[in-house]
Amino acid sequence: FKMGESNGDEGQYLLLIPQNTLHGFVVASQKPAILFNYPNQLYDPQEEGRIRYTEYPVKFDDGRGFSWEVIKEEFKREV
Repeated sequence: FKMGESNGDEGQYLLLIPQNTLHGFVVASQKPAILFNYPNQLYDPQEEGRIRYTEYPVKFDDGRGFSWEVIKEEFKREV
């Protein structure tokens, strides 16, 4: 889903991401974005995990596999 000031008050969200959920974000507007991160625990580098999107079967709703080229096409942006 898309969010941000260009969507008015309806485009402002508090997004809660459950533990152990793969997630990420992309700024698709021409304006800079502000992301506030409010963790519920202190950061522990030993708990940090990274999984490359190429190593996990992430797919878009239309069945295409994730790629930055698709993001670039979708939002008409350089990434």
